[in-house]
Amino acid sequence: MTSNFGKQKKASALRRKTNRETPPAKRATLADVAMLAGVARATASYALRSDPKIPVHTRRRVQLAARKIAYTPDPEIGRLMHLLRKGRPMSKRSSIALLSFEDEKAPVRNRYYHALASSAEMRCKETGYSIEAITISPNQMPARRLTTVLRSRGVQGILILPMISSRDCSTLLDWSQFSVVAATYTAKNLGINRVVPHHLHNVYLALNELERRGFKRIGLITEAGDHERVSYAYWAALALHQQEGRSAAIPTIEYERPEALLSWCRSHEPDAILVPEEHLGACIELLMKRERLPSTPFVILNHAKGRRFEGIYAHPEIIGKIAADLLAAQIQRGERNFADRPNVTMVEGSWIGSKA
Repeated sequence: MTSNFGKQKKASALRRKTNRETPPAKRATLADVAMLAGVARATASYALRSDPKIPVHTRRRVQLAARKIAYTPDPEIGRLMHLLRKGRPMSKRSSIALLSFEDEKAPVRNRYYHALASSAEMRCKETGYSIEAITISPNQMPARRLTTVLRSRGVQGILILPMISSRDCSTLLDWSQFSVVAATYTAKNLGINRVVPHHLHNVYLALNELERRGFKRIGLITEAGDHERVSYAYWAALALHQQEGRSAAIPTIEYERPEALLSWCRSHEPDAILVPEEHLGACIELLMKRERLPSTPFVILNHAKGRRFEGIYAHPEIIGKIAADLLAAQIQRGERNFADRPNVTMVEGSWIGSKA
């Protein structure tokens, strides 16, 4: 009688023999896809990346062929190609556009805007892309013409820079021709990935710091449009803090008329005031001089390093870098048009104490 040990030994030997005789399944290649679709290998590569210069029907045929043979790009080849691109400047036809609007006057003076744009530009150059700074007027030219201009300049990706005003960007150009990332919430009606400050965390961080130091009457001064620009995070954080009983229920106020701001200050007597940097100068001049409030601390919600006031530093240079990396990755993967499930990447800010 054959022992169990003998049976197991024979079964193991049979499995080893079978494995040696059965070659591993061959991985489908780009050449296989091209052959099945009846196109050149380069055409197949462009079609799989949804490049608009390939006709739609050809793209669909190539993508169907890829699915039929279970083709997937080799990640190691993609990584090596990325490293090669980093080692040499990309051609003039490989550009990223930093898109801004000429009627956005505030960002010209906004340190956050400039720090983010400079960081994004530097990161794009590090990854091998040339930069096109595009400043447009919404009514400057038809969408088809603007799309043609960007394509002729070799633009493959668009980074929408921060905007103060909310605007419908859906008809600005043919977005399906480009990879797109926004560093703002205010580019509306676009299903795109975004990289923005974690506004809710940032305001709550400021509120917690002020509470820790004994302030209980914390006011918030904003401007018309600020709440939409930060996806209503300022209101939400302050309302939650007040609802928890950790600060007095002082309503927010929009900085429009000096008389209204003075009346708000007299009625609610805030012992600390949260304010965006762009309104800081006017608030200080109005409230500290006319109301004689030298002991009331102003806390800046988008602090620029080097200021003597306290506040939240939103790390615009990190936001710009992340946005540029995300856009470069989308270009390399051939991801154009609107994302099916847009993602929002939020970067947490840090508390900066007084420099005085």
